[in-house]
Amino acid sequence: MTVYRVLLLLVVVAVSWLGLRGAATSAAQAGGEDVVVTVREGTSMAIAVSPDGQQVAFDLQGTLWVVPIGGGDARRLTDEYGDIRQPDWSPDGTRLAFQSYRDGTWRIWTIRADGTGLTAVTSGPFDDREPHWSPDGRRIAFSSDRSGNYDIWVLDVASGVVTPVTTHTGDDFFPAWSPDGSEIAFASTRSSSPGVYATTLDGAERRIADARGSVGAPSWSRDGRVLFTTMPITQGAGATVPPGTPAPRARLYLNTDVIAADEDYVPFRAQWIDGDEFLYPADGTIKRRSLTRGALPGVPFTASLTVRLARYARKVRDFDSTTPRPALGILRPVLSPDGTRLAFAALGDIWIQPIDGTPVRVTDDDCVDTDPAWSPDGRSLAFSSDRAGSMDVWVRDLSTRQERRLTSSTDADMAPVWSPDGRRIAYVSNQAYEQGELHVVPAEGGPSRRLRDRAFGVGYPSWTPDGTRIVVSAIRPYSARYREATNYAWSVPVEAGQPDLLIPQPHVAAGKRAGDGPAVSPDGRRWAFVVDGQLHVQALDAQGRPSGTPVRVAEELADSISWAGPDRVLYLSSDAVRVAHLDGTPPTTIAIPLTWQRRVPEGRLVVHAGRLIDAVSPEPRTDVDIIVDRHRIAAIVPHDASHHTGRVIDASRHTIYPGLIEGHAHTLVEHGRNFGFVHLAYGVTSVRDVGGLPYDELETREAIDSGRRVGPRLFTTGYLLDGIRPYYPMASPSSSEAAVDRELLRASRLDYDTFKTYVRLPDTLQRRAIEGAHRLGIPLSSHEIYPAALSGADSVEHTGATSRRGYSTKQSLAGRAYEDVIRIVAGARMTLTPTLALGGFQVAANEDVSLIEDPRWLALQPAWTDATVRARRGLASRRRADLTPAQRTVRALHEAGVRIIAGVDSPLSPYGTSLHVELQDYVAAGLTPFEAIQTATRNTADLLGAGRDLGTLEPGKLADMVIVDGNPLERIADTLRVRVVVKNGDVLDIDERTGAVTLRP
Repeated sequence: MTVYRVLLLLVVVAVSWLGLRGAATSAAQAGGEDVVVTVREGTSMAIAVSPDGQQVAFDLQGTLWVVPIGGGDARRLTDEYGDIRQPDWSPDGTRLAFQSYRDGTWRIWTIRADGTGLTAVTSGPFDDREPHWSPDGRRIAFSSDRSGNYDIWVLDVASGVVTPVTTHTGDDFFPAWSPDGSEIAFASTRSSSPGVYATTLDGAERRIADARGSVGAPSWSRDGRVLFTTMPITQGAGATVPPGTPAPRARLYLNTDVIAADEDYVPFRAQWIDGDEFLYPADGTIKRRSLTRGALPGVPFTASLTVRLARYARKVRDFDSTTPRPALGILRPVLSPDGTRLAFAALGDIWIQPIDGTPVRVTDDDCVDTDPAWSPDGRSLAFSSDRAGSMDVWVRDLSTRQERRLTSSTDADMAPVWSPDGRRIAYVSNQAYEQGELHVVPAEGGPSRRLRDRAFGVGYPSWTPDGTRIVVSAIRPYSARYREATNYAWSVPVEAGQPDLLIPQPHVAAGKRAGDGPAVSPDGRRWAFVVDGQLHVQALDAQGRPSGTPVRVAEELADSISWAGPDRVLYLSSDAVRVAHLDGTPPTTIAIPLTWQRRVPEGRLVVHAGRLIDAVSPEPRTDVDIIVDRHRIAAIVPHDASHHTGRVIDASRHTIYPGLIEGHAHTLVEHGRNFGFVHLAYGVTSVRDVGGLPYDELETREAIDSGRRVGPRLFTTGYLLDGIRPYYPMASPSSSEAAVDRELLRASRLDYDTFKTYVRLPDTLQRRAIEGAHRLGIPLSSHEIYPAALSGADSVEHTGATSRRGYSTKQSLAGRAYEDVIRIVAGARMTLTPTLALGGFQVAANEDVSLIEDPRWLALQPAWTDATVRARRGLASRRRADLTPAQRTVRALHEAGVRIIAGVDSPLSPYGTSLHVELQDYVAAGLTPFEAIQTATRNTADLLGAGRDLGTLEPGKLADMVIVDGNPLERIADTLRVRVVVKNGDVLDIDERTGAVTLRP
């Protein structure tokens, strides 16, 4: 038994504090670490009525349940780890079909009505969803992305053969057999005519109804009409309602007739009981309706779910030691053409180190210098730097030390790579959130040329030996319906022609699109890339296409790969630079003896506070002196002029609150130094990064902690641990327990502060990741609530957001969360980061132009952020002051005892300013201003295991505080009125005119 389980078995918990009616059994009563919560509502449930009309099957948080049609206690048919959705009974009532994500791909499964005989009936690398039995029980219709988009397919149950029924280029889904088996109805997103259709098995189609918005699954009445729902889409690119118009209505249709409206419909099949009555899921319940009599009593149920309290020994962080420590943030190590020198970026600068020698700084400034690349003759380095205000490509002559700027766009120009003849440099021009274009520019200077349009997550370019093509990583979605995809590569012609898609292995992700390939060898005979975190090499044919089976050349983790000659590949393996030898020799290490020291200010600081919000007591303290010794608060005492020795800040007419902690951010090097400036300018002194490139994160943290750059304290997460269909370039595709363990090893070696799993990781692998993270003493977060809560997860991100299911299990299409969500999160004592600013910031900017006219905004936000927000002004159809469904969810969770964590998913929401809008939305939701401030201070510090050092203003804590005009306890927007920030005892002045952040001597 692991230490983790021993600790859990010792936990004695009383859940009466939750205030949840019927929440039920404490760990002490159960004799273990688990808590049982009982619920009577379900979010995003699908239902199925048995052929005899006596039972209703439904999916509740990924588990299959059955309840008598008259209502009662639900019986669980499956375990909690199958992510079972959208059940359907066989016509003879002996089996149920459903979609399940049990093995990491959506497949159609069946199970006997007694809960035995669980069997997958489809297979392969594709996603199969939404099964429906034919009336004769011989076939199952389902939707699948097997053809490059979603079509309707039919499975012959006896033979296992699957056959496509629709072939339109639009997405067809939600199939439903007609009562006589002659047609299949389905929903379709066909651009010219979306709606509900029907088709015969030989492809004769007809349109039943035009339908806009989110169209629910059709269901045939016994007389041949089709019942379906529509939910309006009010925001985003797919909005079906003009901005500013009255709120649209959700509707229940029978063919083209509206028979009900204004309920919170779930987009799954209604279930006919007879020719007049049907059941359907809505408003978190199983409802019943008659065509002739209207609404009838529904099917009440109770279901009991087990959650587990996260109890483990937390990692103790050292914020005090100034002992030199090894630099872990080593970026883009590359060997010189003659193999004698290593170039890399670290601690904000470019370095060169002779093999087995000592690193020497090549650049020496407080800018962000990164991505070094050797010229073919070894005489120059190209690199990316923000020294001119934006990230541009620069070239340095190593003998003369002369530097010249090669690009000057407002985008972030990154990842330069020289052509084999040294005449051109390819680079990626990034904008917004990892949206990149491939460019090439003459090495001697001149206009750049775009080779490929903007795409998501373009990796490092790799030239072919003849200089005619450039290979870059590529994302290839399986359909337009869902964004998750596979990482392959594009071979892009430099002069003319169309790019070629290169596939190392079908349906196997080649790396992360973030520096781990593919990289073409100098002789063009092979390329290297990463699969499941391990380095692979594959032959290329004469046309540069993959040939043969990839060969694994190193067992350990590999990242940031580059060729070090025709038969060697250099890579980062956790905390070491390694070289793989393709002749079978074991990998060797290139030691980098580079260290850094934490900067801790000296001396005494006294801050005279007119009003002090300490985030402990809701009542502020007035006229006090905060005495700081070096970087920690020594005392908080009533004001006395005799205290005022050393450095003194007179804030007697101001309010002071703890430094804010951004609870959900992603660190992007594209923002350069402004990443640090923009956070501090808005009083954000710490950032919880919940997914990024680990070496970029570590370089940022080490550069800031050592004093090379100014910025917030950074808590790192590293790569998102994802399944085999990743989306983000910082997602690490993992298909096995061994791959999960490798990422946990990386987390240990690189000293992660938190760990995050992403949406395509199967639940069983998430459980392994949770147990592993807790052994490291760090919390784990994800988008999931169940069975994550059963596995002991610490946190959940977003009230809605991305899900592998195509809909959220945390909120309905109308944005409502029901009793199951509230009780699971509260019962497991998970924290929740709502990220209301993902939509709320734009709404706030529409209402209050001062947010984007603030000097800090104008000076520190990238041009693309400013342009995007301004372009969308006036397009929101709701007001921030309205109590939205998401805000109601926040209030319900808060009232249930859930600790809310303020985070904004920056930079999807702009760095810095969005966090203040998030706090304003919490107050609009019903939290007091004091409680809102706690969500961005004390709550987040506790989640991070840093509560003894951060989150409140108390003696012994780190000296992080924000001095503002006004009184945020009376007007929460006053948190924005920042005048001075103290971070780790350093005093930072905020220029009111330019937003510049300067360290006060």
